[in-house]
Amino acid sequence: FCNTRKNTIYGRYVFFSRNQDNGESIDHYVTALKNLASTCEFGALKESFICDWFVFGIQDSSVRERLTDVKLKLQFNKSGHPNSLKSN
Repeated sequence: FCNTRKNTIYGRYVFFSRNQDNGESIDHYVTALKNLASTCEFGALKESFICDWFVFGIQDSSVRERLTDVKLKLQFNKSGHPNSLKSN
């Protein structure tokens, strides 16, 4: 039990420590996140964590801002509650 839990915690540490490297393509970065997430036991939240961490770890701050805005708009559209989310 402890060994499995330790590996999961370490896998999550590696996943959440991973940011896009200088000069790394977006495709390579996304692939790396997907590979790392496969050891994290995220369950139903796996795709959400990959998406979120992709935005958090991307190098270009202007791209990150646009992705954050797009993600908020997508969540807004899914929520059906016009006042629940606001993007700046």
